[in-house]
Amino acid sequence: MAFSPDGLLSATADAPDGEDETGSKVLLWDLRSLKQLAPPLTEDAAGSVVFSLDGRYITFGTLHHGVKVLETSTRAVVTEFPAKQSLWAHGLAFSRDSKLLAIGDMGRSIALFDIVAGRKLATLAGHRGSVTCLAFVPDGTKLISGSWDQQVRVWDLASAISISSWTNHTSVVWGVAVSPDGQTVASSSEDGTIRLRSMATGLQLTVAAYQDVWFYSSIAFSPDGKNFACGGSDHSIRIWDTASGREVRTLRGNRDEVWAVAYSPDGTTLLSGAKDGGVRVWSLMTTRHESSHLESLPERDFATLSPDGRWLFEIPSL
Repeated sequence: MAFSPDGLLSATADAPDGEDETGSKVLLWDLRSLKQLAPPLTEDAAGSVVFSLDGRYITFGTLHHGVKVLETSTRAVVTEFPAKQSLWAHGLAFSRDSKLLAIGDMGRSIALFDIVAGRKLATLAGHRGSVTCLAFVPDGTKLISGSWDQQVRVWDLASAISISSWTNHTSVVWGVAVSPDGQTVASSSEDGTIRLRSMATGLQLTVAAYQDVWFYSSIAFSPDGKNFACGGSDHSIRIWDTASGREVRTLRGNRDEVWAVAYSPDGTTLLSGAKDGGVRVWSLMTTRHESSHLESLPERDFATLSPDGRWLFEIPSL
């Protein structure tokens, strides 16, 4: 599921159950009325879905037709890109200028596409497992990736090579995020840890872990970079101080594992998506755990976030 930049639209991708592909579709919803805006964007089996940061494009992976890029306002297909087992292309990320699209899939590589020209620019190869999450560095010169191979990699986009590989995680890396100033990289893993590193030196700055949390999913920095938030297997959302690595708040109220989190552009609100499909809006302006429940959607297995942490998108269960 994905939120548009203005927060008024939501897109949901409903993947098929087993071999039945007839019920799978991508839908657009008006969040004010919670009503479907248009016919399904595709009747093909669909996986992850994400808006570009300027709201112009929406993209999603399909089972039979690769990754599609549509113009949000007209729903017209702008271009289509091939991808190996693209239903599972849950590594999807737009560059901040919305000109580039990075696609990671079960082929263990990352494809970089020029959206306007509709052509592939480069293939980034080096991971030994499926690519699970992607995030562009704000200046657009580098890309961060996480994988089933337990690694976090930093890619130089000019040369299309991996310039750093961080191997401290001991299980799947489900989320990566870059701070707004581009100085800090955060990664969350099924090993139950969140790790912060210096973008410049690669040195590990912070490790956050709890015994009762066996995995952390997607991760997001606040717009000012002072805090970061992550959802966990204990149904909670934890917020940390970036500089000290100290936990400053825990939000509880979700009924299932929290697979996705996203800050609003002004940093006053946090969105969370749980495995059971429940979506909550949390107010960060009060000390109480105030939240509103938007809707319940079909159960989902994976989730990731856009590079600036503004859009929430989940990958439905098969």
